[in-house]
Amino acid sequence: KTRLALQLARQQTLLATMQWSYDLLSPAEQRMLRQLAVIAGSCTLAAAACVADTVDDYEALQLLTRLHDKSLLQVDREGAATPRYRMLETVRQYAQERLHDAGEGDAARDRHLRYFVALAEQAEAQMFGPEQGAWSVRLCLEQENLLAAHAWAERPGSREDGEQALRLVAALRVYWMNSDQMACGLRLARSALHCAGEDASARARAGALVAFSQFSFSAGGYEESALHAEAALASARKVEDTMLIMRAVRWHANALSVLGKLDHARALYEHCRDMARSAGDCGELSGALIGLGELHRALDELPQAVACYEESLELDRAAHWDGSLCTGLGNVARALVELDQLERARVALLECIQVANAAGLRSTCSCALDPVAGLAQALGDSDRAARYFGTAEAMRHLTCTVREPTDEAFISRLMAQARTALGPVRYAMAEDSGLATGYDEAIADAISWLRHAAH
Repeated sequence: KTRLALQLARQQTLLATMQWSYDLLSPAEQRMLRQLAVIAGSCTLAAAACVADTVDDYEALQLLTRLHDKSLLQVDREGAATPRYRMLETVRQYAQERLHDAGEGDAARDRHLRYFVALAEQAEAQMFGPEQGAWSVRLCLEQENLLAAHAWAERPGSREDGEQALRLVAALRVYWMNSDQMACGLRLARSALHCAGEDASARARAGALVAFSQFSFSAGGYEESALHAEAALASARKVEDTMLIMRAVRWHANALSVLGKLDHARALYEHCRDMARSAGDCGELSGALIGLGELHRALDELPQAVACYEESLELDRAAHWDGSLCTGLGNVARALVELDQLERARVALLECIQVANAAGLRSTCSCALDPVAGLAQALGDSDRAARYFGTAEAMRHLTCTVREPTDEAFISRLMAQARTALGPVRYAMAEDSGLATGYDEAIADAISWLRHAAH
């Protein structure tokens, strides 16, 4: 009882202190504090100005500075390109109560939602070029706000905002994949499509369905991926959006290829390739070429696969599309290992991991450990091969992703060789060592080894 009484006394004292501090604020400062209660974690000046609906950034900065001077806000200056503003949780809870009392909560959360939808769509346009790494960092800093925006858009009875949730899913497709959070992207896509119903625009549905198809594919749900790609294509055709049509066709082809429907997949890849060339869309052209390369590799047509990959790599290097470049490099390395062109495979993998690591593409680096393990085994280093394979397995478990069948066949054959060379006990010990190795240590070790490995 004494402990409970002390806790109640502290809470009452804290509430009285907050009330006293709040009463000393000007009406404009009070309003700013209330509006900032909808921010999750921290925010930039621009986000605060939008959420609080100030006249401009200058007015917002003045108000934020006053709240900081009165110890009601903290300013984070490390780890971000611009200062970020955050509240202590006790201050946030009090501000949320005042926001509710003022009847301003819905309007503030609406402005928060629309600001972060716009930010995500601005980022989407940069997630394939040289600014990809910087934008990935920015989105990571805003992840709490992005999730809060999703939650508000999907609240019960919010059909109008359901379209905003679909737009967020589409815009953040690459971010969730590159940040090792595919499972989060899949969950949000499924939820957004359910909440939006049939009232959302065809364009918004098409973008979210493409994202759902990609997430499902990465999780091994190939039938589901194909179905959602088909649905995306139908929606994209309604609005005659060429880019969305090409993406939907390509992900449909990806799923069909893995499902063994190779003739149909080839026709779709070639259709996407021809559309991309006509539209001058080098990004979709590169994707179609990678898909054709994967199809050739599945058919054991390795020289044709390498030719497709190399054409895509030229496009990616010219446009500085690090993500697509690294995907192509990993794939061409697998084909080159199969062709016993091990020095070319080593050069491709070194570039792949160095570029992906510099751009913060953790998922891509993790996937590249498979062909690195394959190369190590092809070079006779079975212990190293088993260790890299173990780390790759650990990363896949964390990201909830699965290998495509062609990649599984590639690594299974080489790991069987490693197991034979080492014997089951030594192989298991080496793989367990890899399972226990952290991501950063494994990537640094792989880069060092690739720099010095020789055929």
